[in-house]
Amino acid sequence: MTSLSKWAALAIMGAMFAGCGEEEGGGSPAEIDDAGGADMTLGGQGGTGGVPPGPDGALQTGDFPRDGLWFTLVNLTEVSNLRLPFQLDIDGDQVSSVLRTITIRAVNSDDGTVSADLKTLTDVPVAADGSFTASFEGAILPAAYSPSGSDIEVTVTFSTTSRGSDFMCGGLTGAVPLLEITLQASTFAAVPWGTESDMPLASCDGDEPVVFEHLTPELCPMLAPGVVDAFPSAGFMRQFRVYVPSNWDAATVYPLVFLWHGLGQSSDAIEENSALTTYVDDQQILLVVPESRALPLEWEQPVGGENADLVFFDDMVTCMTAQFGADPNRIHSTGLSAGGLWTTYLTLFRAETIASSVAFSGGLLTPYRAPEVLRPFLISWGGPMDTSFEQNFETLAKELIDDMVPAGHFVVACNHGQEHKWLPEFTPFALKFLLDHPKGITPEPYAAGLPAELPAFCEIAVPSSIP
Repeated sequence: MTSLSKWAALAIMGAMFAGCGEEEGGGSPAEIDDAGGADMTLGGQGGTGGVPPGPDGALQTGDFPRDGLWFTLVNLTEVSNLRLPFQLDIDGDQVSSVLRTITIRAVNSDDGTVSADLKTLTDVPVAADGSFTASFEGAILPAAYSPSGSDIEVTVTFSTTSRGSDFMCGGLTGAVPLLEITLQASTFAAVPWGTESDMPLASCDGDEPVVFEHLTPELCPMLAPGVVDAFPSAGFMRQFRVYVPSNWDAATVYPLVFLWHGLGQSSDAIEENSALTTYVDDQQILLVVPESRALPLEWEQPVGGENADLVFFDDMVTCMTAQFGADPNRIHSTGLSAGGLWTTYLTLFRAETIASSVAFSGGLLTPYRAPEVLRPFLISWGGPMDTSFEQNFETLAKELIDDMVPAGHFVVACNHGQEHKWLPEFTPFALKFLLDHPKGITPEPYAAGLPAELPAFCEIAVPSSIP
């Protein structure tokens, strides 16, 4: 299930660090045991848009939150503005100015299913202005809603301001043990369940999409082989490494391969793991190895729209094409782990640019959206023990296959069984696949069977049996 709720779970993991869920204001509500029970299906999933209730959109306070179910959309500001849905279930006592119970559940935006209770608080005080603070400490996100297919413990605190009885919004803080990153400036908004189609964006104020300027060939800084350490893109000075054949010729166009590193890695590590730099002369390719900004998920992967890393990719393509003769029909992407996840994201959101891709221990963190042009894709992983940061990349790989194959992508699956690794001996078959798949090639060169250069553990992918 590659759903928004599963992607959201990973976003939480990347954005929160356990232990910072201290109680804020209004007292310390007591926790009661989590309720069990099977998942229930609740409809009413809608889009975002519209304006909050209230004259002139002015913030209204003093209205007691209504009882019942609330569709709650969270915006993780620290994690590239990733958004995720929850359900809050409120039972209040306006006379006593308390919420007798408030329960949080996970939501699957693919099919509208809602999890069993993650956590329930009791006797949460409500201030005179309608605001309250609810800290769900040690909530267990169930396996069916997590990206790894295993339970994840999270802490999340909603600091709420009421905008009438039919709208809530405020700030979000939280924690998870896997990565030491705190959420301090994230936001949320909530509306009664079933009214999501009239919902504003996930904050009290709404927000506007960021508009990025792209480099044109004339604005590109002069590049040279080696380290580029002051490349202006989307308001940042970025760094990447450029490799060109020793016999580079300005009159020739070359395939361009992007190599993306994993979480907590650098270009040094991915170059050593893959040994891809040693193939530049032999295969006559241009190679670019970018450095990330060390974000919680390494590379920006929100639900859609522009972001600084997508623009960084676009700008590198523009400048490498203008100055080193990158062939627009042979631009390829590959990476490991977080770099493999980012390669998948690029393949879908830059399908007009990318010709083909190879992801080692990759997958997809956002809901699958079929691009206008379907590109060939090879995904390789290391069997059931392919894990990193307690995430199971075999599950992610098979879920990606289940998304891409029915959509019409040509996919090759390579289960090398060597856990979470990119070994140098894997690089020849990765390059073989990329270079055999320039943009728009027809018929599919592997349709009748895989070439001998691909190892026996590779096969033309069919949907997996993982539910």
